Amino acid sequence: MEYQIPPPSVIRLLMLYNVVIMMVRRDIARHQLPVSVEQLIILMHIKDHESISQQDIAKLTRKNKSSIHRLVGILKEKGLLEISLNKNDKRLHVLTLTVKGVQICEVFNDQANAPFPGGDHFSPHRPADKK
Repeated sequence: MEYQIPPPSVIRLLMLYNVVIMMVRRDIARHQLPVSVEQLIILMHIKDHESISQQDIAKLTRKNKSSIHRLVGILKEKGLLEISLNKNDKRLHVLTLTVKGVQICEVFNDQANAPFPGGDHFSPHRPADKK
């Protein structure tokens, strides 16, 4: 099978993705947050869902369960989340943020919602400008 070069639109999306990841890494370092990008993504999913199972995190992030299990273990050791058993299904581990985990999400959210250098805010929920 011969290698096919992806279309320019896919290449641009991959480049944009890489830029966003670099910016997130820069912000993590700037604020000295004790997490990696992957760990921050998990924390943000937990914050968005208040409590969520490891299995649901794996589905949302499209990562295998063993990777999520490893990352969750690291976050638990850092004191950023708590693991408990689901009351209805004892096989499921439910994840909730600790106060420290919430604080990290808030620092990152504040940074993500800061204005761009031109003074404009980016919001996916902002109405389109009328022309």
